Amino acid sequence: MKTRFSSRFMGTTAALALAFAAVSGCSAGESEQDGGDGKPTGEFEGNGPAVQLCSGSATGSPVLRRLTARELTATLNDVFPEVAGQWTPSFSADLVSHFGYDNEADRLVVSKQTAREIDQAGRALSEVITAEGTLGTLLPCASTSPDRACAGEFVAKYGKRLYRRPPTSAETERVLAFFDEAAGKTTFPEAIAWVTRALVQSPATVYRRELGVVDGSSRKLDQYELATALAYTFGGTAPSDLLLTMADNGELNSKEALVAAAKQIISSPR
Repeated sequence: MKTRFSSRFMGTTAALALAFAAVSGCSAGESEQDGGDGKPTGEFEGNGPAVQLCSGSATGSPVLRRLTARELTATLNDVFPEVAGQWTPSFSADLVSHFGYDNEADRLVVSKQTAREIDQAGRALSEVITAEGTLGTLLPCASTSPDRACAGEFVAKYGKRLYRRPPTSAETERVLAFFDEAAGKTTFPEAIAWVTRALVQSPATVYRRELGVVDGSSRKLDQYELATALAYTFGGTAPSDLLLTMADNGELNSKEALVAAAKQIISSPR
């Protein structure tokens, strides 16, 4: 089973080529030729290195990509590293395309089974997060002032990591309204557990957004979409706090910045 552009099996040359492609909007070397039997021939369109092919490549279409089982597991463990290994995901294997990849966007649908498994993962994660002695570490205000404002801190911090961008005011208020409902019927830790499940199941968490913004006659990925694309392409997981801060500051705006970010991700211990 293969994952297209998995950083663990790519050399630095391919990484830099993809970083350049992310800025220019091209899809160099990505489209394999079909040998007629539904299997790739191993050859790519055009001739020469991937970077040279960019000038003749087509701009990709806007897409929402569901995270693969591996990507979602890695994301949850990296967003909540304090409890990594203390919960067990039970995701089914993703469908493999005839090209041999398990991360083809059109095959990564949310079936009833997938929805159940995501809910089960959220529940398992929420139980360890809100366990006695753990929640106070993750959310210090839970020990001193367990109220709506404290829940807001949780949503702001972990919502940004899970969504790979700051939650909007409307999204934050919707989650906090859910917290209010839960808090009126149960304890603060239990209400945070429900909030955690809601965040994990949010489409903003489950799907990678590659829609971009209008830029002349085409569309251009925004800073958070670029950070997300870099993180999952070269690391297989969510953007780090550092990468999201770069997106906050609009620093992913040049080929040099993307190359540096790609190198940093590839050289990280994970």
